Amino acid sequence: MAMEKFHYTTAAGDQVELPKFDQIPFGVVRKLRKEDEAEQVFGMFEALVERKLLTAKHMGVIDNLANAEIGDLMEEWQKDSETSVPESSAS
Repeated sequence: MAMEKFHYTTAAGDQVELPKFDQIPFGVVRKLRKEDEAEQVFGMFEALVERKLLTAKHMGVIDNLANAEIGDLMEEWQKDSETSVPESSAS
């Protein structure tokens, strides 16, 4: 089964291609579940590169984004798959 892709164009016009957010392998999410939010984001991108679901070229584009644009990328990526990061029931 071919994995569907999410495409994002940065403010500088560079392209990023990621797997659809809802197609991230369960093991990636499971291993990061107890980490804080920042570590979940870093770990997820690193795991996607390790699993060859994100190319080094696209990771390089992401690495050069400002924090604000990372937030935009994450929001658009989740919206594209109509998913969101679960919130704690204590909130």
